[in-house]
Amino acid sequence: MRGQGLDSEKFEEFVKQLEVEGVGVGYTRQTPDMGQYVFPSKAKIEFDIEIPLLTPSYTRQINGLDASFVDDLPPNPRGLKVTEGVINKVELVETVTQKTVAQKKVTIDEAVPEINEILINLTNRICKEARIDGHFAVVYPLLRKYLKYVFFGQEVDLDNKKIRRLFTDPRNAAEIIKTLAKAIGDKSITTITAKMKSDPLRLSELDGFYWKRMWDEQDKTIFNITPCFNDFEKHFAQFLDQAYDITKFAKLAETYTKFSIEYINHKGAIAYYYPDFVAEQKVDKEVIMWLIETKGREQEDVSLKDARTERWCKDATKLTDVDWSYLKVPYNPYLRITKSLTSMPYATLGEFLRNLKKLMNKEIF
Repeated sequence: MRGQGLDSEKFEEFVKQLEVEGVGVGYTRQTPDMGQYVFPSKAKIEFDIEIPLLTPSYTRQINGLDASFVDDLPPNPRGLKVTEGVINKVELVETVTQKTVAQKKVTIDEAVPEINEILINLTNRICKEARIDGHFAVVYPLLRKYLKYVFFGQEVDLDNKKIRRLFTDPRNAAEIIKTLAKAIGDKSITTITAKMKSDPLRLSELDGFYWKRMWDEQDKTIFNITPCFNDFEKHFAQFLDQAYDITKFAKLAETYTKFSIEYINHKGAIAYYYPDFVAEQKVDKEVIMWLIETKGREQEDVSLKDARTERWCKDATKLTDVDWSYLKVPYNPYLRITKSLTSMPYATLGEFLRNLKKLMNKEIF
């Protein structure tokens, strides 16, 4: 114990000395905030929601993958030329104006890794990109064949130092990894018919979790509070709570609420999408279950997630005899409808959907 006390004193003295020298070190005696505890409330069991769990629609078969597909990949995708020397152009740039003040061509002859080291590194990175860890022995020969016969548009000697140097260029390496990861994904993944698992996901049976971001309180959800990532989600949750045709809903907090849909991302890998909301809408005697995404910036995988979720809804509808539908709410139209999040978008979800469709058809966003 004495040794621990001495270490603590030395550390405090070290910190004080840093502060004397002008290096600020922040510290606190308070315990870090755990955030708000979110849990399904037994007092609100009437707002429980069951989400069907389906078997994956995709399976991957890596072992025994036919290597002939490598021959069909685009040859020389970067337009490289195998030359006698590797010439690099060096530009001298003025610091303030960022203008080029001089150029000079130099020959760089730095040490280059052996080909096996290069292949091992690229194979591991391809496996990581394609999310196929544990299949090094399958990917390695595919990579070697691609580099030897396809990547340069001609057969090359992989042991040649000039060839090896080109593989160490980050731009070339990125192209190799992207191309093979996507090709392996396309060739190894097959679509299968989804089936129902034995039990659905009941929100009332989820464990509680701590939430450090913003939150709000609503009535029509089984959770004690509604966890939100941003003001858009918070406002939409308020709308669902007030909409006359919504009987219950829940904000799904990604891995905390444990519901996801697998899809194939733009890299050809199996990834997982977590919808923002699940909601029950009643119109007369008709019940519609909605998976809802509040979407800001459109990124590469958005259209892939949309298509996969729509297919999941069709499968769930067929397997459960309950109508499941997917809704994506874009940020800019929602801002227009709600006057920049200052008013509710309409009295019902149905009315909101009709007007959202009109705006989207006008293509003003």
